[in-house]
Amino acid sequence: MSADTQDAKPFEVRIEGDKVYLRVSAPEAGGVKVGMGDVQRELNALGASYRPETLFALVRRARNQFEPVGTRELLAYEIAVQVAEDGQAATMTVIAPTSGGAVATPAMFKDAIAAARVEKGLLFDEVRRIMTQREAREPVLIARGQQSVNGRNGSVTFLRPEAATPDPAGVEPVDHRERNLLRNVKEGETVAWITLPTRGKDGFTVTGRVLRARPGRRASIRLGRNVAYNDARTEALATRAGFVALKGSLVSVEDCYEVAEVNSATGNIRFNGVVRVRGGVNDTFTVEASRGIQVSGAVGQAVLKSEGDVEIQGGAMGATIEAGGTVSARFFSECALQAGQDILAEEYILHCQAQAGRAIYVTSEPDGFICGGVVRANNEISAPVLGSQVSEEKTHLEVGTGVDVRAQFERLRPQLEKDWETFDGLRKNLAYMQEQRLSEGALAPDRQAQMQGGIAAAAAARAALWDGVQKYHELQKGMSGAGAAARAVVLASNLANAGVNIQIQRMPMQLTTPLKCCGFVVLDGVLKVHDYEQVDRMVRKHRDRK
Repeated sequence: MSADTQDAKPFEVRIEGDKVYLRVSAPEAGGVKVGMGDVQRELNALGASYRPETLFALVRRARNQFEPVGTRELLAYEIAVQVAEDGQAATMTVIAPTSGGAVATPAMFKDAIAAARVEKGLLFDEVRRIMTQREAREPVLIARGQQSVNGRNGSVTFLRPEAATPDPAGVEPVDHRERNLLRNVKEGETVAWITLPTRGKDGFTVTGRVLRARPGRRASIRLGRNVAYNDARTEALATRAGFVALKGSLVSVEDCYEVAEVNSATGNIRFNGVVRVRGGVNDTFTVEASRGIQVSGAVGQAVLKSEGDVEIQGGAMGATIEAGGTVSARFFSECALQAGQDILAEEYILHCQAQAGRAIYVTSEPDGFICGGVVRANNEISAPVLGSQVSEEKTHLEVGTGVDVRAQFERLRPQLEKDWETFDGLRKNLAYMQEQRLSEGALAPDRQAQMQGGIAAAAAARAALWDGVQKYHELQKGMSGAGAAARAVVLASNLANAGVNIQIQRMPMQLTTPLKCCGFVVLDGVLKVHDYEQVDRMVRKHRDRK
């Protein structure tokens, strides 16, 4: 038999008020058996009253659980305070004596609470109620602790591109070229919202031990280029315009967006800055950049728009290009070009609709050419070769102040015709419904609603038509203004072919024979042909004065 077995007590007596309970352990193989005499001696020492046959039955069953064995006489109040293991609650039990005469004083309750070391969270109303009743055989909650509340961790919400969503009605399919991989921001715009961590709230046990709360952790965010905190450090702000770049927890605002190629992987690109394309721009895609576009390869039937310059190192074939500055490429073929300043081509401009706020140049000597299409510039058109001996398409060159106004004028006329057709159709339909109402005395409710809608639509169409007419007259005035004729020239450093139409300051000329090394300029109110060198010197002198 082991020492542990020898020291183990095979029974246990527990007192709860006037109740006495006994737990008898079942003897294991070789274990200690419970002696009736030992149990009786302990019960007698506690002043317990019991029936021997009840005690004998409990010892024989040996269930290893507390069972009532008898009672004891209480001569005084028994006040017990129990504290829960986690320290978050304390309960009080009050057992009145079995014989009268004993008194429960407030000091006894106070001493019981002090003995259990209960200091915080006391429920005074419950304690007073128990003191008044002088008995509570079931445990009553008299104190409640408070668990600590850990602080919340901080968080960051980054500004991200908006995902393309399909039309809820299912009418318009999603354009998969609109991938929205960039999120453009302006200076001062928020690029990240930061939720600061909280400190948390400490708790306590009923015995007065403080339960420290764990403060929240700061969110992981690092500020890169062109990003700064606001004063409260709750937002990260862009310090200049660009696009939001995220790399893990690092956020920056970049003013130059670079891609290998514009295709289905990138989708359309719209950016408040400079876009650099190391390759080309594929058909049907769009690149819009506020400060400039640089393309190292070729551009297909794509759309390029910028408030700055558009620079293409390769050629452009079938592209639509608009720039507030200069448009340049190795060549342009069947393109629609519009530049606030110059259009520059190294080799040729072929079958294009081109318009420049200043000048259009083809620079490759001696074979660079402008052929076909309509080419307009405010100041100058210059190329080694104008027109072609073999092409059947006419080459129309127009120079002079107001060519941009003329282009707007030509775009406005078909819109005016369309607006007039819309207004006239609505007007006639309303007149018909008015006649119907006069003849029938009244219109059906649905027809009446249709008439009211037609009146509103006609008023809107009339307003649009009136705005167009006003703009039409303003453009007419702009085209009639006189300009500095000496600045408006067309130059052919090598050859101007027969069939080329030239218009300078609204004065037309069609070449019937080829002309070598020539320049066209309005002098003394007449469009004249001069030697190339002479006109070129005139233009240079005028530029120097400016």
